[in-house]
Amino acid sequence: AKGLGIKNAAKESVDVLYHTGCLLSYEEALKQVPLSVMKLMKAAGVDVGIIGAEECCCGGRSYEIGYTGEFTKYAQHTMETFNSLGMKTVVTSCSDGYATMKNLYPKVEIEPKYETLHFIEFLSRLIKSGKLTLTKKVPMTVTWHDPCHLGRHLGENALYDIPRDILNSIDGIELIEMKRCRENSWCCGAGAGVSQANPDMSVWTAGERLKEAKSTGAQAIVTGCPWCEKNFRDAKAEYGIDIEVYDIAEIACMALAE
Repeated sequence: AKGLGIKNAAKESVDVLYHTGCLLSYEEALKQVPLSVMKLMKAAGVDVGIIGAEECCCGGRSYEIGYTGEFTKYAQHTMETFNSLGMKTVVTSCSDGYATMKNLYPKVEIEPKYETLHFIEFLSRLIKSGKLTLTKKVPMTVTWHDPCHLGRHLGENALYDIPRDILNSIDGIELIEMKRCRENSWCCGAGAGVSQANPDMSVWTAGERLKEAKSTGAQAIVTGCPWCEKNFRDAKAEYGIDIEVYDIAEIACMALAE
């Protein structure tokens, strides 16, 4: 964030807090995702800030691998921090963090004073309100990968249509569906601690998904989850699969007029 002029939400009020999440904070290869988000928000005139080093892990991965006490500690700290800042909206690009806040935080019994959105929801609102226009042509054939935490984990609130609508609205983008999609989407293999406990299985699973994406004729696989994106990049390198990997924020940035 250095040099970008982003507000420190821990010290000054903002309308929107961007919760970066652990992986996007520390994984160098994924830094273009939060940078793209900030570029889009600035283009739309959003009053956004981050809390930098004050940001805490959402605790979701702790819960998934059985450390419920650790999860509760992280969740309480995060919710109390968010409530104290006074912003209207918390936005995250991490599907794991989003599902954790939507599905698990209600267990903590702290009433949130803010709305939680995944970035694809927030991006859709910016486009529909006319605050953000994506007018530059992006000639690319893509396929959308439904992350588990934006799909099955959310049940009837799954975010299936919004990302597809965004991609279809961009001039030049041709969206092709994989056979396994929406509630039947093939997992990337990274979640629930699998990438830590069984990395070989994790990267194999991602490789299978990339092969499926490649078979559609798509030039790129697009997702809304940093864990998926990292695992796809690792599998691409491991198996030499010739397909590009992007977050939807990166694609949207390509469509921003210069």
